[in-house]
Amino acid sequence: MKFSFSFGVATTGMALVVLLSSLNSAAAAINADEALTALTAAKTLWKTSGVNNYQYIQQQLCECLPDQTRPILVRVNPNGDIWGQFADLDGDVTPAVVEKDMVGDIGNMVLVPDSIQLYSFEELFAKIETAINGNYFSLDVTYDAKYGFPTSLNIDQDEQIIDEEFIFTATSFKIILDDVVDPDPSDVSKTPQDYLSAAMALWESQEIVNYDYQYALDCFCEPKFFARKTVSVRKNQITQVQFVEDDQLELPEEVPQEVIKDILDVNGLFDKIQDAINDEDAIVTIEYDAKYGYPTSILIDYKPEVADDEFRAKLSSLVLVEVNKIDYYTTIQATLDTQKSVWASNNLMTYEFEYKKECRCLEEIRRPKVISVVDNEIESAVYSDDVGGEVSENIISLCPTIDELFNTIQDAIDGESDEIEVTYNTPYGYPESIYIDPSTGAADDETSLTIGPLTASGSGGRIPGNGTDENGDSPTVAPATKRRRKKRTF
Repeated sequence: MKFSFSFGVATTGMALVVLLSSLNSAAAAINADEALTALTAAKTLWKTSGVNNYQYIQQQLCECLPDQTRPILVRVNPNGDIWGQFADLDGDVTPAVVEKDMVGDIGNMVLVPDSIQLYSFEELFAKIETAINGNYFSLDVTYDAKYGFPTSLNIDQDEQIIDEEFIFTATSFKIILDDVVDPDPSDVSKTPQDYLSAAMALWESQEIVNYDYQYALDCFCEPKFFARKTVSVRKNQITQVQFVEDDQLELPEEVPQEVIKDILDVNGLFDKIQDAINDEDAIVTIEYDAKYGYPTSILIDYKPEVADDEFRAKLSSLVLVEVNKIDYYTTIQATLDTQKSVWASNNLMTYEFEYKKECRCLEEIRRPKVISVVDNEIESAVYSDDVGGEVSENIISLCPTIDELFNTIQDAIDGESDEIEVTYNTPYGYPESIYIDPSTGAADDETSLTIGPLTASGSGGRIPGNGTDENGDSPTVAPATKRRRKKRTF
């Protein structure tokens, strides 16, 4: 039996799709070992995530009794015990409960009938491996690209047998982290790295980007540093810091910039904890929130033999925030309009600039170029890398002028892209960098553009750029996002 399979990225969600089907002809076939390679990659991704305490909704489609096709909220604990409850597709459980291999007191749980099978992800991996090694007629699998577990399976063992297919979906995955709030010091099997990795996985699995929280330092320092503050984070970027009212402290009306610059969002605090764990001299004591995973108490003693070098911080009252997108895009639009006017006021119609595009696209498009514009039309372009050479006409047709770059930003605003980040040149107004991510929930759809330096005809040289103007001032940055670690396809 010969096998072929193909790889592709699902258009909805972040997934690696592997299709393995038998071929009865002698057409060029691909060895099933490659299907096993894809499976191994997914299993490795799942193993390295460190997740062993989780829940998800399983649903099986088959010609069988109704209870077998009902969605079931499945829970798997670190001991490998697995149990579940009948649930609707939104994860709401019903009074009826099913159970399998549950250790200890099961209370009023109803034992699962023999006709209903609950699956851990390890068991699903084993089922896929059996299908590949057993020369089954067809296998269609979708893996989650962040954690690697199978999100859908369609296994047909024998083409000649009707209704023996195994059709299965795993949705609404969630990490459970019951013990992360109060790590047990006597449990030597778990390290600070274990707790940090689990907490980060829990935080990232919920894709929280807009939130407020209260933050306070414990230090021998001025009140403006240790006073409690409300920190607002939007699109993973700190946008506002305010003092919490305290009659016992004399505080300025606004939080000084020297204080704000040292305040971190949750992702930044995770990085700080990771750096401390990597420091062999540091002693790290952290408590995490069980629901969201963020650190609630941080104590880092960088050098135990040195007094007063500790970092102590408390996070509390974290609240998720629904952001008004209209305000977000209005701000970006206003910045764009202003910078377009600045560019237009300089009346630069003939110029050349360096240009580089990062995207999931042809290499010829990604290679750095120098683009020459005459009377607002591209006249020519050459590659500026070590290979060099002229850019072909079909690639030139995909290159922008500065005015067209403004249009690219406008299109992203009009399309309400999830992330838009633009740095504009001061004082000429053209964009020096553009980052657009239409959907943070999809893989490989983001685009990053780097523009400049730009040389204008008759200007006598390059227009100042690359991060500062001729006075050394910082460029104008459109309010936007701090880049999150995106889900990637493997």
